[in-house]
Amino acid sequence: MRVLCIGDSLGLPRKGCPYEKTWFFKLAKKYPNIEFIDYFKRGLVLTETVNLYNMYYTDYKPDIVIIQTGICDCAPRYLNSNKLFWKLLLNLLGHLGLESYFWKIIKFIFSRRENCVYTKVDVFSLLYRKLIEKFIANGVKKIIVVKIGHAAESVAANNCYFNSNVDKYNNIINEIALEKKDHIIIIDPLHNVHEDLFVDGYHCNSNGMEKVYHDLDGLEINNMV
Repeated sequence: MRVLCIGDSLGLPRKGCPYEKTWFFKLAKKYPNIEFIDYFKRGLVLTETVNLYNMYYTDYKPDIVIIQTGICDCAPRYLNSNKLFWKLLLNLLGHLGLESYFWKIIKFIFSRRENCVYTKVDVFSLLYRKLIEKFIANGVKKIIVVKIGHAAESVAANNCYFNSNVDKYNNIINEIALEKKDHIIIIDPLHNVHEDLFVDGYHCNSNGMEKVYHDLDGLEINNMV
């Protein structure tokens, strides 16, 4: 059996959560007879995930896929730095050593906005459904979705739209899961969370990773297909 695990920085090790404490490592260690393949990338958004499917994912031919993405798509931002103009400007300022000053000015003038996100709601819905359908068409038996996690109060207090955006995008995941209920399993380990699960209010420490691992392990992946 082959399991492909896809995620953003929330699945990666960091200070406060060594690799041996990540849910990916712990699953792979518990089930040595299952081949686990990881693709975790900082800042991974859904557009890139779909593109990576076309380039790489299809060739792995996994039986099961575990997906933990979405926060980079829905998090409220000061500006959409994925747009070409801002990318070029930030690249120029970076070369000039002025990028940090630019962000200080932006944060002084602007606030994070509910609809200033990397992936709009309608686009997220379209792309997520497209990704799921691609996996199913490629013979994936089960797709396990780790829903987008809430931020702790230390983050949510300074970004008032953060958790409401998370709920909005999770509702899309719920809708797609209902449509594809024979293939999709949802877990929601990081709903209504506390500070002791994170290193910075959002990225999991060892306790947070253990919570995600616990919910994944409870699915008994070895008996799933």
